[in-house]
Amino acid sequence: MSTSKSSPQKQAISPPSSKLRDSQYLKSVTKSLQVTKDPLSAKKGPTTTTNLRDVAVAAECDRKRGSAKKSSASDASIWTKKAITLFGECYKRGDIPCRLVHGGVEWMKAPAFLDYEMKVGGTSLFAAFVAGLSETMHPYPTLARLGLIDLVGAEGAREKIEKVQDGCASGFRAALMNGDKDAFLATLKLLTKMAALLEIQFSAALLRAVLAPIAYRCIAKATWGKQAEVEVQQAAADFLAAAERSVGPLALPAIKAKFPFYESSLKQPA
Repeated sequence: MSTSKSSPQKQAISPPSSKLRDSQYLKSVTKSLQVTKDPLSAKKGPTTTTNLRDVAVAAECDRKRGSAKKSSASDASIWTKKAITLFGECYKRGDIPCRLVHGGVEWMKAPAFLDYEMKVGGTSLFAAFVAGLSETMHPYPTLARLGLIDLVGAEGAREKIEKVQDGCASGFRAALMNGDKDAFLATLKLLTKMAALLEIQFSAALLRAVLAPIAYRCIAKATWGKQAEVEVQQAAADFLAAAERSVGPLALPAIKAKFPFYESSLKQPA
C-alpha cells in the first residue's frame, strides 16, 4: 500500500489585530510629530501604550498652548509699553474705569454715573483723560480720545465739566503742542464739542491757554501736507467760532491777539 506524501499545509496568516494596528499607527504618528520622550522615562521603565485619541488630544493641546501664548503675549504687551503721561500710568495701575475693546470703550460704570472730579493719580479723572491725548503708544491715545467723547456726551456732563475745565488747560495745551497731527485734530474737535456743550460757561482761561498752539499750527504751516493743512484750518475755524459764542465778549480780543485776521461770527451791535 503506497502512502502518498501529503503536501505541507500552508499556515494561515491571521490579520493583525486592531490593537497591533493601533500600536503601529501610533509609532508612525509619534515619529511624524517628532514627539520627544520624557528624559525621566528611561528610569521609570517601559511606558504604557497610548491610544490614538491621546495623541490627537495632546497635539491639539500643544497647538492651543502655542496660540494662547501668542495671544497672551499680545494682550500683555500693553503692560510693557512705557506711558509718557499720567493717564497711561493710571491705566496700567487699573485706576481708569474703562478699557478698550473692539468697537469702542467698555466702561466699568456708565459715564453718566462717574464723578469727573474723582482723584486719579493726584488729579481729576477728567484731567487724566485729557492728559492721555498726548500719548503716542497704542492703546493709550485711542482710549483717551474715545473715553473723552463718551465723557463729554454723557448725561449731566455739562455741570461736571464746568468744575474741572480749568484744571485741564495744561493737558489740552500739551496735546496741541506734541507735533502729532491726529492728536492735534482730535484735541481741537474735542475742545469744539466742549465749547458747544458748555455754551457761556466755557472758561476764558482755558481758551487763552490753547490759542497759542492752535495759532502756531495754522500760521506756521505745519509740515503735515496740503490735505492736513486744510483740515487744520477748518477745525481751527470751527473751534474759534464755538469758543467766541461760548466765552462771550472776552473771547474776541483774545482770539484777535493770536489770529489778527479773524472775523467775528457774532452780530456786532449797531
